[in-house]
Amino acid sequence: MRQILNIEQVAFKLNRSPSYIYHNRRRLEASGFPKPLEILGGGYDEAAIDLWLDRQIENKDNLPTVERESTEAFRRINNRISRLFPSLEQKEV
Repeated sequence: MRQILNIEQVAFKLNRSPSYIYHNRRRLEASGFPKPLEILGGGYDEAAIDLWLDRQIENKDNLPTVERESTEAFRRINNRISRLFPSLEQKEV
């Protein structure tokens, strides 16, 4: 089943603030970041975001070493959490 994320969940997944997503949305979308699904209230498809992240990591040679390592570490941790707690849903604050 596909998960639809709100802006806060997307920001958490990207290790950014919601305001960062709002202010950089056009730039992110220009790099292939998925657009919000207006039909579902502006939520984001988590699978599409994961695919975008995977593509960013594939192009990791373009990233500085520290950012590349932190991006890979964040992705590994996120994958472990998903495997350990598959039914865990992020709660809105």
